[in-house]
Amino acid sequence: IEAEGAGASGGDAGAVPAVSRLRLPATQVALSTRQLATLVRSGMPLDQALSAVAEQADDARAAKLFAAARVEVAAGETLAGALAHWPRTFSDLYRGLVAVAAETGNLPDVLTRLADYLEARQAQRQQFTLALVYPVLVTVIAFAVIVVLLVYVVPQIVAVYQQSRQTLPWLTQALIALSGFLRGTAWYWLAGAAAVMIALTLANRREAFRARWQRALLR
Repeated sequence: IEAEGAGASGGDAGAVPAVSRLRLPATQVALSTRQLATLVRSGMPLDQALSAVAEQADDARAAKLFAAARVEVAAGETLAGALAHWPRTFSDLYRGLVAVAAETGNLPDVLTRLADYLEARQAQRQQFTLALVYPVLVTVIAFAVIVVLLVYVVPQIVAVYQQSRQTLPWLTQALIALSGFLRGTAWYWLAGAAAVMIALTLANRREAFRARWQRALLR
């Protein structure tokens, strides 16, 4: 029996590291927070409430996360301390408010306000994304049309001009030269674009860069 108990406790201890890298969608975090607030407000013990949230979760990742959090809370860890294992899902603000709420005995109200905040934030993010969709789409289409014209259309027109053997205006000559340059260096441009995207992705993981980038987008 002792060996079985040690094995079970060892499995529970390994549960958190196994799912510590999980990152839940904002909508799932808001929904689970509201469910947890409702269950705690009804008088259900916190570990049982976490277990119920895990069972009701449609997302398998959410089920694993809250099941692991229940193990931590049942072992004597505070809710904020248990949620600290998933910093990519629960921000410092979230965990800080939960810690204060647990100390003041106001956890249901704080969880409800957190759910309201997360839902409002998600709605604002969707509005912001929709506001950027049109200009980004127009810009992408414009660049695509320009590339098609320079890479495919202009070379066909050049053949017509060459047969006429007429002196071309300098603007037409510049356009033909640009077309030839883009056709000759297309792979370099694609590699450069890929390198820029990778660099931006890595830089966006840094909080300072992400803050500057988001301020620029808001402006």
